[in-house]
Amino acid sequence: MERSAVYFQFSEKYPDAEFLGYTHENGFRSEVAVGRFQGKADEVFVGVYRQDGTRVAEHRIQDDMIDHPETLNNGDPHLPRRAGESRAEGFANSPIKQV
Repeated sequence: MERSAVYFQFSEKYPDAEFLGYTHENGFRSEVAVGRFQGKADEVFVGVYRQDGTRVAEHRIQDDMIDHPETLNNGDPHLPRRAGESRAEGFANSPIKQV
């Protein structure tokens, strides 16, 4: 896949982050990873790619980008991943396929 500095910076800062892969209804692929610091979600990586691997977007979500009152650490352990999935659907302009 075509990677940008956004991916490499995130991967360097969070080497233990687990990247989850998704397929969208339009055939695009996406990845979402939650970067943690001291056990708490610190930021989320979102990457969206065309079928041939070319990059559509790579983005890092941080707390200051989440609508108040929600934050990445609001007590819902699934919120960071869901925020990434939602952003991926927006970049892909297509919902994630349900498995």
